[in-house]
Amino acid sequence: DTFNSLPVLEHHAETSANAHPRELTVGATMDNARFESPYLKVGMVIFDGSTIQRIQSGAQRELSCGYAYDADMTPGTYEGKPYDGRMTNIRGNHVALVDRGRAGPD
Repeated sequence: DTFNSLPVLEHHAETSANAHPRELTVGATMDNARFESPYLKVGMVIFDGSTIQRIQSGAQRELSCGYAYDADMTPGTYEGKPYDGRMTNIRGNHVALVDRGRAGPD
């Protein structure tokens, strides 16, 4: 739910109500965030015309979430693969349009 109603930015920049990068804000996420394994999905609206053109042309298509989290450095396994720690209590800050998203092109 913390990814509902977030700013969509032209690139990563931490944002808050007291320090909002208006010049980077090109849209917003909607209020339908949900996790459908393995993806976090949320609708979004883009307001900026040149950003819409870059998306439509394929020049700027990937997304990357900006967030805060609590680190739990307890080792374990997930789907048979070992890990050293995990992120818990993830709190969305923004979604950025980027050339190469953290999770890849899909």
